[in-house]
Amino acid sequence: MAVKVPSSDTPPDSRAAHVGQGRPWLQCPFLVPIDSVVKRCQRNSDGVEVAVKFVRRARQERPATEREYLLLRRLQHPSLIRSIALYNATPKFDILVLELIMGLPLLDWIFTREETTESECAVLVKQVVQGLQYLHSSQVAYLDLKPENLLVDILRTKNEDGVCSICPDESLPAVRLIDFGNARSVCEKTPSEKSGPVTPVKELVVPPECPPLVLGSPEFMSPEILARKNVGIPADYWGLGVLIYVLVSGRSPFLGASPEATCRNILAGDLRFPVEYFASVTQEACDLIHDLLAYKPEDRVELQDALSHQWFNMEECESVLPIQSLADYSFRRSKVASSVQIITPQSSSK
Repeated sequence: MAVKVPSSDTPPDSRAAHVGQGRPWLQCPFLVPIDSVVKRCQRNSDGVEVAVKFVRRARQERPATEREYLLLRRLQHPSLIRSIALYNATPKFDILVLELIMGLPLLDWIFTREETTESECAVLVKQVVQGLQYLHSSQVAYLDLKPENLLVDILRTKNEDGVCSICPDESLPAVRLIDFGNARSVCEKTPSEKSGPVTPVKELVVPPECPPLVLGSPEFMSPEILARKNVGIPADYWGLGVLIYVLVSGRSPFLGASPEATCRNILAGDLRFPVEYFASVTQEACDLIHDLLAYKPEDRVELQDALSHQWFNMEECESVLPIQSLADYSFRRSKVASSVQIITPQSSSK
């Protein structure tokens, strides 16, 4: 498929694009997300390949797509996907042109291996944490951390010095964060013109007029996102805790029989580690998950402290990820991704 992508001297907010007939890139990990379709495309002028995201306006309004584009233009970090251009080419779609990453979704990459130990898993998660740290230092909350939004860059995209900035060790994979449709800038709860101490990043929140979307499965959503109250940086700590829980056990910590039941479980804050799923999981993993999934946002361990946790510093570990359970989890999630459901605000039971 050919798409006219602007060169460096073309304004990034150009309103026209030539879109030809073509084929979807079937290996694209985000081929059919909830609100868009992504295709592998080529720039006519020089043959450079890009990922083109066709965003349905019926699912995501133009201002939200512009926010995602401008946010990615501002952010510059090797762990984050880069935006290139935004077009308004059809009445039904906005076209967001992104860096093309040749890779596999995190779980698919794990499935290609005979086994993956917890210590190897910690290396991957550490890269995710470092990407989140950059976002938070830029006063941005990601708010959509889940395996589907983590891509293993199999080509290990290099910088100008010919080195992979994410992970210089050639023997290790590089993990990238994709899909920033739910990311939000954060600010102080009560903006003030008075000078004083700088507000800690952990206390910054999403402006109430720009709440994160609450669509589909709520499995990775924090209690404050479901309640839509004081959503901020600690919501990403919660998402990280759920991610690690899923990776080491193959189970979702708060999953219920329906999205509403899952919401109730999250808001009840009843975190458990069933022995049938955690018998071979290290105590270090359980301790870190417990610290990240503290019910109150202010009680969750911050990322810098989390990186000092023993789980991220295990040299060797005999515990391996449960491949079959993760495969079952991935299959279930693939069915969830094809459905759309708006989650209404929930009331906390705590």
